Amino acid sequence: MQVTCLAGRGSILGEGPLWDATRGCLWWIDIEGRTLHRHDPETSLNSTQALPGRPGFVALHASGQLVLGIEREIVLFDPGAERGTSLAEVGGDGIRINDGSCDHAGRLWFGTMDDKVASPIGGLYRVGPDGPEAAIKEVIASNGPAFSTDGRWLFHCDTLGRRILRYPLRPEGDLGLGSVFRTFSPEEGLPDGMACDTDGGLWVGLWGGSSVVRLDRSGSNSARVAVPAAQVTACAFGGPDLDVLFITTAAMGLATDDLAAVPESGGLFMCRPGHRSRVPTPMRDAPPTQGRTTGT
Repeated sequence: MQVTCLAGRGSILGEGPLWDATRGCLWWIDIEGRTLHRHDPETSLNSTQALPGRPGFVALHASGQLVLGIEREIVLFDPGAERGTSLAEVGGDGIRINDGSCDHAGRLWFGTMDDKVASPIGGLYRVGPDGPEAAIKEVIASNGPAFSTDGRWLFHCDTLGRRILRYPLRPEGDLGLGSVFRTFSPEEGLPDGMACDTDGGLWVGLWGGSSVVRLDRSGSNSARVAVPAAQVTACAFGGPDLDVLFITTAAMGLATDDLAAVPESGGLFMCRPGHRSRVPTPMRDAPPTQGRTTGT
């Protein structure tokens, strides 16, 4: 499968690709670089905006703005004005927001992680009318979540536990009893960001595994995309027909010799895997704004 680099090495910790059908562009973030990136497929242009802290994810908002998780805050962000307003904050010492996305009802879910990547003080939260509510606790680094395109399942990645769990997602937004969907061996790499296709597949970026794998409904490998970067962080479907798989990577943690072997690490990649997904749902029913404004 042919993989193309769309934006060369430049991200320390590239993450969170998100297709924006309204603008016809792809957003992604560099967590340690504290930046928001945009790729325009029609023009092949890439642009970057500095952020006031480390972003954990970018999502769409029903207002047309973006939602960013920055450090421990959920921020409604206007990319044109480069200003944001705090919507909510998650408590806890030594944590930061790591990854997040909206389910098909427009509920925002996001994870947290231990900043030292050592203790199980992270979790998965759903943003409700009263702010963030913990749905899953006691993980070192939460990644995902991803939602099956039929809306029945939530996939959560316990990265340091090397496993993906699957939970029934009830219509009201509660989770049913979860089960282990897939455990990865050390040789495969650490499971990271994920995306679902309309054929029931789950695509998983493998940190240290130089690849994205597709898992079928049983959790078994059904396809593999080799990526010319060691630290593959996340993937998302996009493009006009939602049949392009965009892949983010990181240069973080690689020695000089390693970077010489995979010089495009930290770049943005794409391929056409023969599957497609659905348009990302924007966040709806945000909690009352806290009113604090942030800028770059």
